[in-house]
Amino acid sequence: MTKLTGSEATWARESRRLARMGRDIRAERSSGLISTMSPAILTPEDIRVHLTARRSLHYSGSEYSHEVSTLTAICDYCDNPAVRICLKKYPLLRPVSRHVRLDSLSAEDYDKLLDFLLRDGLAGAKLRSAAAVAVSLGCGLRTQELQYAVRADLGADWVLKVEHVKGRGTYGEPRSVIVPPLFRPLLVRYFERPCGPALISSVSGGLAISAATRCVRFTRSNSWR
Repeated sequence: MTKLTGSEATWARESRRLARMGRDIRAERSSGLISTMSPAILTPEDIRVHLTARRSLHYSGSEYSHEVSTLTAICDYCDNPAVRICLKKYPLLRPVSRHVRLDSLSAEDYDKLLDFLLRDGLAGAKLRSAAAVAVSLGCGLRTQELQYAVRADLGADWVLKVEHVKGRGTYGEPRSVIVPPLFRPLLVRYFERPCGPALISSVSGGLAISAATRCVRFTRSNSWR
């Protein structure tokens, strides 16, 4: 695969998706469900069979949308409009976005969140989650940026260098942000526990994106109790 743009994580994810799609299409061809494996001559009915099988696996809306867009791009590259014809003929196979942008925090909810983050006695998972949310909230970090931030990026002057930005290598630019004084005591308490090199981490390693998301959800649910 020729790399054009995007981060290493993006290309690793796309490589896994393409490898999995190749295995799926090979299995469908071996079973006689589709007429060919060549994207240049796949028919709209072949696409229907493949996408129907994907839908039956109850993929998330986002994952299914990526599946369709990747398959469309491959066929378009081969001057084969099979995916587009299939989606016109079978509109129920079109990806449907169910993502709803949440409202901004109200002043009352923000105060509840701060009350939890600044609470004394936080330990274990609560302390880790609070630290993750404090860095994200105070420094304006996206989940991916929080995941790749390391302890060495935070200077003694509380300036955090954000190197692994969203859109790295394309539109993203590294930046430096200041950790607000309000959250510094919380992070000092967090840094006293044994951690890995990641800014927010488990004892054994870094912070996965799923773990970062759970930190946010965990903190939010505890703040409203």
